[in-house]
Amino acid sequence: MVTLLRRELAALLLAPQSYAIAAAYVVISGIFFINLIDRSDSPDLASYFANIGTTLIVLAPIMATLSVAEQRRNGSLETTLSWPISRTCLVLAKFIANTLYIWVLMSVCWIYVVQLASVATPEPARAAGGYIGLALLAMFFNGVAMAVASRASSISGSAFVGFGLLLMLWVVQYVPDPWREWIEPFGPIYHMEPMQRGLLYTTDVLYFVLGTAIGLGVARWSLRPVRTGFARSLVVKRVAAVAMVIGVILGTPPAVATAGGSWDLTGSNRETLSATSRGVLASVEEPITITGFIDPLGIQANELTAVVRRYQNAGADIEQEIIDPDVSPGLARAAGVTDYISYQIRVGSHTQRIPDLSETTVTTAISTLAEEAPPRACFTIGHGEREINDVGPDGLQAFTARLRIIGYEPRQIGLAAAGAREELSSCAVVLVVGPRSGFLGDELRLLARYLEDSGKLIVAADGIEGDVPARQLNALIAPWGLRFGNTLVHDYSSLAGDPRSIVVFDFPSLSPVVQNLDQDNIPVVLPNAVPIGRAQSVGGAEQHITDLLQSSPASAIGGSGSSQETGPFLLSAVSDSSWITGTGENAKAGASRVAVLGGADIATNRYKNTFGGQEYMVALTQWVAADSPIIAAYREPGEAQKLSITDDQRQALINRGIVAPTALLTTLVFSLLWRLRRG
Repeated sequence: MVTLLRRELAALLLAPQSYAIAAAYVVISGIFFINLIDRSDSPDLASYFANIGTTLIVLAPIMATLSVAEQRRNGSLETTLSWPISRTCLVLAKFIANTLYIWVLMSVCWIYVVQLASVATPEPARAAGGYIGLALLAMFFNGVAMAVASRASSISGSAFVGFGLLLMLWVVQYVPDPWREWIEPFGPIYHMEPMQRGLLYTTDVLYFVLGTAIGLGVARWSLRPVRTGFARSLVVKRVAAVAMVIGVILGTPPAVATAGGSWDLTGSNRETLSATSRGVLASVEEPITITGFIDPLGIQANELTAVVRRYQNAGADIEQEIIDPDVSPGLARAAGVTDYISYQIRVGSHTQRIPDLSETTVTTAISTLAEEAPPRACFTIGHGEREINDVGPDGLQAFTARLRIIGYEPRQIGLAAAGAREELSSCAVVLVVGPRSGFLGDELRLLARYLEDSGKLIVAADGIEGDVPARQLNALIAPWGLRFGNTLVHDYSSLAGDPRSIVVFDFPSLSPVVQNLDQDNIPVVLPNAVPIGRAQSVGGAEQHITDLLQSSPASAIGGSGSSQETGPFLLSAVSDSSWITGTGENAKAGASRVAVLGGADIATNRYKNTFGGQEYMVALTQWVAADSPIIAAYREPGEAQKLSITDDQRQALINRGIVAPTALLTTLVFSLLWRLRRG
């Protein structure tokens, strides 16, 4: 075996065509790399690996043809087969030599990684995963090409049939529905895509290994000694062998699909579902379906497949469905969808629209739909509060739409109406957003009793017209350790020309409400806000107050001169309170959560697209309602650093990534030809 392998490797090293092929590969690879630089604003090499994989469709049959079909044509293969050697060792030696040769060529990608590192920050995990996927693909294609070459009777037949078979495997992902779902797992692209994100599934690795083994098995069988004449037993054996090969090929995807496990190469296992998501999935007994109203051949279809596979690998009973709104407009309209890139998730008989396929969104939707009834977010009315169905600048339509997306049922509640107490008891969280007129005494007492009964409350003041309700609300929230100020905060480091539109960059805690905003450096705009202060609490509640938003040191309240008080000022906070009543067997524990915001405008439609205000309000609502899967299931998006290079840097990448390697290989070719000419 070792002798045969050394012989095959020596033949490759001494053949001028090996260097010519290598030079052509480096040039084509460099073109793909520079195309990535020109068309992408990210130093992620995923698209490079996807494109360079197409070259193997041609390269693998050429190598197999040179090592088998060409040797059969010139008679050297028959001479080798006449030796007292194992056919298995011969096939393996040729396969290993060809695979090592292609692996060495593919390693040029690390030159690109190094060059990109000089102008950006490519993620090593994605590069490593893409390289591993490309290496497995080369191994698989070499095995299949060897099987074709061992059966071919001519050089042209070996090359063209091998190319055609590999091309067919490469394009199976483009088969239209309803066959696509069944046929797609037979194609290598389906199994390579997760690797380009730094995630290796056991099922994908087994697919390439078993596919390679099938190809080598066919090649070994094809090089067996040929028996002449006709024998019924020989025909039976051939039919049985063909049937077995077909059965193994058809059974490979279902067989490898039963294998679990994965290797996540990314930092902090970003491509693996969080423990919170796995916990949610463990409690869901009904089947899950994600429907994408997207282009079946677009990038969103690949993203949907990747997300579904992540959840399947975590044990979820989840499937995907793709509906093209142009091809099936009736199905799209029945689901309330009129455009592309919309998603819908179904758990059992419950259905919900979701805006994207992030783990945060999908996990929370599954958790919500698995419940008997969605949680309610109740908005008080009757005191000039912002309206949930108001589409005007001061309305909350955009905010409540976000709440519906993550599974909440927004509804309005009149505190003075009959049955208000029962309505409050069904609310997961109550929001008082910018009241402009006073409350009745009974209404305030009702809210106080709701809080005392482990209620969850969010109160946002109206800094301009809310003097009377602000004083009343202070009486409501003071027992929980917080109070509103009575003067607007001006911050002169905020939006130009508008010191009352405070841009908050300071998040004074690591609360899950603001953690994502802080990590991603996303500010929050809080217009017309009053400061939040501490109040002397009463009763037996043990409080923990978390500061969330804070103005800059350039902020101020009050008049001018000595009467002016400078910042920073607290603009939003949460009070968690717990207590125990009674003793012994009659002891009862309770817990309430109160959040306060210095301004209500942050939640309105006017500021829905201004920095991270909407994200803050959604996270705050979930946190106060103690509905935390969307926060705990959060994963960094993992997008690479943006790529922005100058013309000089681009030319330097071309010189170091294409010109230099090609020149080196060309020099080796001429040196070898000169040596051969001299004998």
